[in-house]
Amino acid sequence: IGYNNSNPFSGNFDGNNKTISNLQIDRTGGDWMGLFGQFLTATVKDLTLDGSKMFGKDTSGGFIGNMAVNSKAENCHVKNVDIVFTSYNVGGFTGSVLSGSQVINCSSKGSVVGVNQIGGFAGTSWNNSLISKSFCEGTVAGQYIIGGFSGFVTFAFGPATVNRIEDSYSRSNVTAISEQVGGFYGSAQNTGNFKNVYSTGTVNL
Repeated sequence: IGYNNSNPFSGNFDGNNKTISNLQIDRTGGDWMGLFGQFLTATVKDLTLDGSKMFGKDTSGGFIGNMAVNSKAENCHVKNVDIVFTSYNVGGFTGSVLSGSQVINCSSKGSVVGVNQIGGFAGTSWNNSLISKSFCEGTVAGQYIIGGFSGFVTFAFGPATVNRIEDSYSRSNVTAISEQVGGFYGSAQNTGNFKNVYSTGTVNL
C-alpha cells in the first residue's frame, strides 16, 4: 500500500482492531517496503500485522516503510517480523520517521537485519519526529549505526530540529560488526531528545 514515492499512501486507515496475517515481499533492490510503503501525510490506527517477511535494499519496515510529512501511526503492532535488507534505514516497525511524523503506542517483535541505520523499532528519525509509548523485542543485526530501538537520530540535511523518543523501551538483542552501536540507539546527534527510555537487551560487537 503506497508502492513508491510516485504512488504514496496518503489516506486514513482505521484497522478497527483487526489483524492482517502473513505479509511477504521479496524485491531485490527494493525500497519503501512494508504493509504500508511510502506513507505520506497519512494516518493508521488500531491495526495488528502478524507475520512480516521481507527481503530488499533500504528504507523499509515491518509495518511501515517510510513515514513522511506529518504522518501518524497509533495503536499499531507487528509481530513475527523477519526482514533482511542489504543497505540502510530499516526498522522492525518503520524504516524512517520524518518531518513531523508521530508513532504512539506501537510495537514490533522479531528479527531485523541490515547494514547501517538499523533499529529494532525504527531505522532513522529526523526533523521534529516523535515516538512515544512504544517498544520492540527480538534481534537486530548489522554493520554500524545499529540500535536495539532506533538506529540513527539526526537533523538530516536541514537546520537542527528536535527528535523525541519517550516512554519507550527495547528488549532486542543487538549484534554489530563495526561502530556506533547501542542497546537503545546506535547514534544520536544533538537533536535527539530522550525521556524515560531504556533497554534490557544484550549488545555484541
